[in-house]
This record gives sequence, structure tokens and C-alpha cells, in this order.
Amino acid sequence: FCQVAQSLLVKMVGCEVVNIWVVNTDSTVLLCRHDKDEKPLVASLTSGIVGQVYQNRATVAVPSNLSMHANFDEATDAHRVAGVASNCLDVPLVGENRQVIGVIQCLNRPSGNYSDIEESVLRQVAMLLGPMIQRCSAQMKRDTHLIASEGVLQVSA
Repeated sequence: FCQVAQSLLVKMVGCEVVNIWVVNTDSTVLLCRHDKDEKPLVASLTSGIVGQVYQNRATVAVPSNLSMHANFDEATDAHRVAGVASNCLDVPLVGENRQVIGVIQCLNRPSGNYSDIEESVLRQVAMLLGPMIQRCSAQMKRDTHLIASEGVLQVSA
């Protein structure tokens, strides 16, 4: 689900990469996965600009010299970038009850600057996408629990 959203947002915003970081409440880390990733990238809740956005619940836009930003962390803030991460727009991913559940991170827009309208649209997308991700995650947990419990029943039968 997140991979589809990432692809659409790359086209909508016109940037090189969109990463969707989602908090894993069981282990208090942020996870980011792309379709070609074998395992998700794991980052602490305070790692890089992504962590700053998550902790402060506020958008961060860096139009140039991203690697010079005080909170820049290459592993987190340049994930999946082909060359140098030069700019970003990071927006809190808001779930149900206005809880921040992650961050949408747009990297390397050719012009560097994100307009106020694009930032506003991305915030709206984050507010719509958050509850969908929560519902998908909850359904996957229920399905996994059901499969596990059915497996136990089959083994003991």
C-alpha cells in the first residue's frame, strides 16, 4: 500500500524519492520499506530530519544543502537517493485522533523549492494516508493472529 502511495507522490510532487516512515509502536522505531527492499530500513524516533519532524509534529522544508542541516543523518535523510540528497520536504504522517504515526519525506526536487501549495497538499495527503495505513496495519495484525491461531488448532487436532 505504501509503495503505491510513494510512486504516486513522486509524480505528484516532482521529486526523485518519496519515503514513507511509519512508527512501529511495538519497538518504538520508524520503518521505511520500498518494493525492492528485502527488509525495511529501521531508524530511531530521533534520527535525522525525519526524527525531528516526528518528534516536533511539524513540517520541515530544506530547499538546498540538505547535508549541511544540523539534524541531517545520511542513512535516514538520504534513503534511496541515487546521488547526493540536496533538498527535502518532510511532513508528519497523521493517524486517527491526530496522532503522529510517521513521516512522509520527499527528496531531491530538481528546482529545490517546494511551493506553499505543494506543502499544503502534502499535509492533506498525510492526514488522509495516516488512518488508511493504521487500518491496513490493524487488519494485517488480525489476519496474522487468525492464521497463527488456526495453525495451532490444526497442529493440536
